Amino acid sequence: MDIQSAFFEDFTSLHKDMQIIILENKEPKEEVKEKINYKEFTKDEKEGRYGFFLNLDSEIRLIHQINQEWLKTEDSSSQGSF
Repeated sequence: MDIQSAFFEDFTSLHKDMQIIILENKEPKEEVKEKINYKEFTKDEKEGRYGFFLNLDSEIRLIHQINQEWLKTEDSSSQGSF
């Protein structure tokens, strides 16, 4: 077994409630993926997991929209005052 395979295989023996994040590495073999809770960050909403934070882009868009609506409300309410 090569070092890369042994690296991933070792995770299969860890307790199930542990979380390990590996950045910039090769994918484990399919039989290892089946034994662990493998998540691939794909930046694709239809395949894998989009990013580390769930729905971050949609939350940012929502915050931006709320801010824009608030600015419009503030702008229209301040137009009538001196």
